[in-house]
Amino acid sequence: EEKDDKTDKLKNITIYYMGNAKEPSYTILAKEGYISSDPKEKRVILKLSDGTIHQTSGKDMEIYNKIQFSTYDLDLDTKSDSLGMRNLKSPREMTFSEIANEIKVYLQDPIHTNYLLIEYHKIISIPFACVAFTLFGISFGVALKIKGRYGSFGISFIASLFTIVIYYFLLIFGEILAERTTVSPWIGMWLPNIIIGVTGMILLYFTVSEKLNA
Repeated sequence: EEKDDKTDKLKNITIYYMGNAKEPSYTILAKEGYISSDPKEKRVILKLSDGTIHQTSGKDMEIYNKIQFSTYDLDLDTKSDSLGMRNLKSPREMTFSEIANEIKVYLQDPIHTNYLLIEYHKIISIPFACVAFTLFGISFGVALKIKGRYGSFGISFIASLFTIVIYYFLLIFGEILAERTTVSPWIGMWLPNIIIGVTGMILLYFTVSEKLNA
Protein backbone atom coordinates (compact mmCIF):
# COMPACT_ATOMS: atom_id res chain seq x y z
CA GLU A 1 0.00 0.00 0.00
CA GLU A 2 2.87 2.38 0.68
CA LYS A 3 6.58 2.86 0.02
CA ASP A 4 8.96 5.06 2.00
CA ASP A 5 11.08 6.82 -0.63
CA LYS A 6 13.82 7.60 1.90
CA THR A 7 14.32 4.07 3.27
CA ASP A 8 12.78 2.05 0.38
CA LYS A 9 10.69 0.19 2.95
CA LEU A 10 7.40 -1.27 1.83
CA LYS A 11 4.41 -1.09 4.17
CA ASN A 12 1.17 -3.08 4.43
CA ILE A 13 2.19 -5.73 1.90
CA THR A 14 -0.19 -8.26 0.36
CA ILE A 15 1.17 -11.13 -1.74
CA TYR A 16 -0.93 -13.64 -3.65
CA TYR A 17 0.82 -16.87 -4.57
CA MET A 18 -0.93 -18.43 -7.54
CA GLY A 19 -0.83 -22.15 -6.77
CA ASN A 20 -0.58 -25.15 -9.03
CA ALA A 21 -1.52 -28.85 -8.96
CA LYS A 22 1.26 -29.67 -6.47
CA GLU A 23 0.98 -26.65 -4.19
CA PRO A 24 -2.20 -24.75 -3.28
CA SER A 25 -2.33 -20.98 -3.46
CA TYR A 26 -1.80 -18.85 -0.37
CA THR A 27 -1.77 -15.25 0.77
CA ILE A 28 0.96 -13.45 2.70
CA LEU A 29 0.23 -10.31 4.70
CA ALA A 30 3.08 -8.30 6.22
CA LYS A 31 3.33 -4.92 7.90
CA GLU A 32 6.76 -4.11 6.47
CA GLY A 33 9.34 -5.38 4.03
CA TYR A 34 12.08 -4.47 1.61
CA ILE A 35 13.75 -5.94 -1.44
CA SER A 36 17.32 -7.20 -1.21
CA SER A 37 19.45 -8.49 -4.09
CA ASP A 38 22.53 -10.69 -4.35
CA PRO A 39 24.31 -9.93 -7.65
CA LYS A 40 26.73 -12.84 -7.28
CA GLU A 41 24.06 -15.49 -6.90
CA LYS A 42 21.63 -13.51 -9.07
CA ARG A 43 18.95 -13.64 -6.39
CA VAL A 44 16.28 -11.17 -5.42
CA ILE A 45 14.81 -11.58 -1.93
CA LEU A 46 11.76 -9.91 -0.46
CA LYS A 47 12.43 -9.63 3.28
CA LEU A 48 9.16 -9.40 5.19
CA SER A 49 8.52 -8.68 8.87
CA ASP A 50 5.57 -8.99 11.26
CA GLY A 51 3.08 -10.89 9.16
CA THR A 52 0.95 -13.96 8.55
CA ILE A 53 0.59 -16.64 5.89
CA HIS A 54 -2.94 -17.83 5.06
CA GLN A 55 -3.53 -21.04 3.11
CA THR A 56 -6.51 -23.25 2.35
CA SER A 57 -6.27 -26.80 1.05
CA GLY A 58 -8.33 -29.93 0.58
CA LYS A 59 -10.85 -30.89 -2.04
CA ASP A 60 -13.42 -28.33 -0.91
CA MET A 61 -10.93 -25.96 0.72
CA GLU A 62 -12.06 -27.19 4.15
CA ILE A 63 -8.56 -27.02 5.66
CA TYR A 64 -7.31 -23.59 6.72
CA ASN A 65 -3.79 -22.87 7.96
CA LYS A 66 -2.51 -19.64 9.45
CA ILE A 67 1.19 -19.09 10.20
CA GLN A 68 2.49 -16.03 12.00
CA PHE A 69 6.06 -14.84 11.50
CA SER A 70 8.32 -12.10 12.80
CA THR A 71 10.61 -12.31 9.74
CA TYR A 72 10.20 -14.16 6.47
CA ASP A 73 12.45 -14.19 3.40
CA LEU A 74 10.68 -14.78 0.09
CA ASP A 75 13.02 -15.78 -2.70
CA LEU A 76 11.83 -14.13 -5.91
CA ASP A 77 12.79 -16.46 -8.73
CA THR A 78 13.42 -14.11 -11.63
CA LYS A 79 14.30 -16.97 -13.98
CA SER A 80 10.94 -18.70 -13.98
CA ASP A 81 7.25 -18.14 -13.39
CA SER A 82 7.33 -19.92 -10.02
CA LEU A 83 5.58 -17.02 -8.31
CA GLY A 84 2.68 -17.27 -10.71
CA MET A 85 3.16 -13.79 -12.08
CA ARG A 86 1.54 -14.11 -15.48
CA ASN A 87 1.46 -10.42 -16.16
CA LEU A 88 4.03 -8.02 -14.73
CA LYS A 89 2.24 -4.97 -16.14
CA SER A 90 0.29 -2.63 -13.92
CA PRO A 91 -3.46 -2.39 -14.67
CA ARG A 92 -2.94 0.96 -16.44
CA GLU A 93 -0.38 -0.66 -18.75
CA MET A 94 -2.64 -3.57 -19.68
CA THR A 95 -4.96 -3.71 -22.65
CA PHE A 96 -8.70 -4.20 -22.16
CA SER A 97 -8.46 -7.92 -23.03
CA GLU A 98 -5.50 -8.44 -20.67
CA ILE A 99 -7.41 -6.93 -17.75
CA ALA A 100 -10.47 -9.06 -18.58
CA ASN A 101 -8.31 -12.22 -18.63
CA GLU A 102 -6.66 -11.33 -15.31
CA ILE A 103 -10.06 -10.82 -13.69
CA LYS A 104 -11.27 -14.22 -14.93
CA VAL A 105 -8.18 -15.99 -13.58
CA TYR A 106 -8.23 -14.19 -10.24
CA LEU A 107 -11.93 -14.92 -9.66
CA GLN A 108 -11.19 -18.65 -9.82
CA ASP A 109 -9.03 -18.59 -6.67
CA PRO A 110 -10.74 -16.20 -5.56
CA ILE A 111 -8.50 -13.14 -5.28
CA HIS A 112 -9.39 -9.51 -4.63
CA THR A 113 -9.86 -7.93 -8.07
CA ASN A 114 -11.24 -4.52 -7.12
CA TYR A 115 -8.27 -2.59 -8.53
CA LEU A 116 -8.58 -4.48 -11.83
CA LEU A 117 -12.34 -3.89 -12.05
CA ILE A 118 -11.78 -0.16 -11.51
CA GLU A 119 -9.41 0.04 -14.47
CA TYR A 120 -11.71 -2.25 -16.52
CA HIS A 121 -14.72 0.05 -16.11
CA LYS A 122 -12.59 3.18 -16.51
CA ILE A 123 -11.45 2.03 -19.97
CA ILE A 124 -15.10 1.69 -21.01
CA SER A 125 -16.56 4.74 -19.26
CA ILE A 126 -14.06 7.41 -20.42
CA PRO A 127 -14.87 7.03 -24.17
CA PHE A 128 -18.58 7.28 -23.27
CA ALA A 129 -17.88 10.63 -21.60
CA CYS A 130 -18.32 12.24 -25.03
CA VAL A 131 -21.99 11.19 -24.94
CA ALA A 132 -22.48 12.83 -21.53
CA PHE A 133 -20.65 15.99 -22.70
CA THR A 134 -22.78 16.07 -25.86
CA LEU A 135 -26.02 15.89 -23.87
CA PHE A 136 -24.87 18.67 -21.58
CA GLY A 137 -23.48 20.75 -24.45
CA ILE A 138 -26.68 20.56 -26.49
CA SER A 139 -28.86 21.50 -23.51
CA PHE A 140 -26.55 24.38 -22.58
CA GLY A 141 -26.45 25.61 -26.17
CA VAL A 142 -30.24 25.54 -26.44
CA ALA A 143 -30.51 27.43 -23.16
CA LEU A 144 -28.15 30.15 -24.41
CA LYS A 145 -30.06 30.46 -27.68
CA ILE A 146 -33.37 30.80 -25.87
CA LYS A 147 -31.88 33.42 -23.55
CA GLY A 148 -30.60 35.30 -26.60
CA ARG A 149 -26.95 34.79 -25.68
CA TYR A 150 -26.15 32.12 -28.28
CA GLY A 151 -22.72 32.66 -29.78
CA SER A 152 -21.19 34.12 -26.63
CA PHE A 153 -17.70 32.60 -26.78
CA GLY A 154 -16.74 33.62 -23.24
CA ILE A 155 -19.70 31.93 -21.57
CA SER A 156 -19.34 28.80 -23.72
CA PHE A 157 -15.62 28.50 -22.97
CA ILE A 158 -16.05 28.94 -19.22
CA ALA A 159 -18.93 26.43 -19.17
CA SER A 160 -16.87 23.87 -21.13
CA LEU A 161 -13.84 24.29 -18.87
CA PHE A 162 -15.99 24.06 -15.75
CA THR A 163 -17.67 20.87 -17.01
CA ILE A 164 -14.32 19.19 -17.77
CA VAL A 165 -12.98 20.07 -14.31
CA ILE A 166 -16.13 18.73 -12.66
CA TYR A 167 -15.89 15.53 -14.74
CA TYR A 168 -12.32 14.77 -13.68
CA PHE A 169 -13.09 15.66 -10.07
CA LEU A 170 -16.00 13.19 -10.11
CA LEU A 171 -13.79 10.59 -11.81
CA ILE A 172 -11.12 10.87 -9.10
CA PHE A 173 -13.78 10.92 -6.37
CA GLY A 174 -15.46 7.83 -7.82
CA GLU A 175 -12.12 6.01 -8.06
CA ILE A 176 -11.36 6.76 -4.39
CA LEU A 177 -14.77 5.46 -3.33
CA ALA A 178 -14.29 2.31 -5.43
CA GLU A 179 -10.80 1.71 -4.01
CA ARG A 180 -12.22 1.94 -0.49
CA THR A 181 -15.05 -0.42 -1.58
CA THR A 182 -17.58 2.24 -0.52
CA VAL A 183 -19.23 1.75 -3.92
CA SER A 184 -18.78 -0.90 -6.59
CA PRO A 185 -16.12 -0.22 -9.29
CA TRP A 186 -18.68 0.23 -12.06
CA ILE A 187 -20.62 2.85 -10.09
CA GLY A 188 -17.42 4.71 -9.18
CA MET A 189 -16.19 4.85 -12.79
CA TRP A 190 -19.56 5.59 -14.40
CA LEU A 191 -20.57 8.20 -11.81
CA PRO A 192 -19.22 11.23 -13.80
CA ASN A 193 -21.03 10.15 -16.98
CA ILE A 194 -24.27 9.56 -15.10
CA ILE A 195 -24.19 12.89 -13.25
CA ILE A 196 -23.21 15.05 -16.24
CA GLY A 197 -25.49 13.19 -18.66
CA VAL A 198 -28.52 13.32 -16.35
CA THR A 199 -27.80 17.00 -15.56
CA GLY A 200 -27.76 17.72 -19.30
CA MET A 201 -31.09 15.96 -19.87
CA ILE A 202 -32.73 17.75 -16.93
CA LEU A 203 -31.43 21.12 -18.14
CA LEU A 204 -32.69 20.39 -21.66
CA TYR A 205 -36.11 19.37 -20.33
CA PHE A 206 -36.62 22.53 -18.27
CA THR A 207 -35.21 24.75 -21.02
CA VAL A 208 -37.59 23.35 -23.64
CA SER A 209 -40.51 23.45 -21.17
CA GLU A 210 -39.80 27.10 -20.44
CA LYS A 211 -39.73 27.88 -24.17
CA LEU A 212 -43.01 26.08 -24.82
CA ASN A 213 -44.73 27.82 -21.90
CA ALA A 214 -43.42 31.25 -22.88
